[in-house]
Amino acid sequence: MNSQTQQALRFAVFLDEGQVTSWQAECISLLVNSGLCHLELIITLIPAGRQSLLFRGYRVLRHGPWFAFAATFGRSRANKKVTRNPFSVSHLTIRVPGAKDVSPIAIPEFSSIRERGLDFILNFGPSISGISTVNLAHRGVWTFRFGDSARSDEYPPVFLEMLQRQPVTCVALEQDAHDDTKPGTVLRRGFFPVTPHSYARSLDVALSGSVDFPLLACQDLLANAGRAATALEGRAIREERG
Repeated sequence: MNSQTQQALRFAVFLDEGQVTSWQAECISLLVNSGLCHLELIITLIPAGRQSLLFRGYRVLRHGPWFAFAATFGRSRANKKVTRNPFSVSHLTIRVPGAKDVSPIAIPEFSSIRERGLDFILNFGPSISGISTVNLAHRGVWTFRFGDSARSDEYPPVFLEMLQRQPVTCVALEQDAHDDTKPGTVLRRGFFPVTPHSYARSLDVALSGSVDFPLLACQDLLANAGRAATALEGRAIREERG
């Protein structure tokens, strides 16, 4: 791949809170400092009826004492909030309507995101249910899935594995499918050990082990694009000579 002609991938970040965590900040920093990617926008998504998140959390609250420990004494270092935003980029807050199958065109802010022509959006929040993210970015929305992807939004990362005494947890970075009925494309996946007596250590291992997944996915993307360009150049030369 010719590095002189390579252009940085332009991306944005979805958050479900205003502040980034240490792990999220490291993920973004790896992308930016690599020189392969350029951060253009940080977007905080606020779903309509935010209290519904509390309703979905009733499964967690059934294990109240254990969850209270995990959220206090068992808190992961990688999951701590960063007090000062280390990224000097525009910050956009979007209130997402609750209606199903809402097109990005129906949300003015989503339309403005699409018009930026971003290469991808890195989603640190939960799945964006009921909202079509098709065409928001050329390479779609990339979302981290922890454990069982079908239940990843119901529990905090590694929480279910600890309760069920599973020896490992899975972390995957998925490119959301254009069709909500189909699974996303797995860009990167890793399996990490669970320490039975320490939620903080288990979560730190899973987060630190997957912190470079977006960067590795971008390297693969650019390498594949480079090979495709080289193949096209070779074909053009052969046709010229023929």
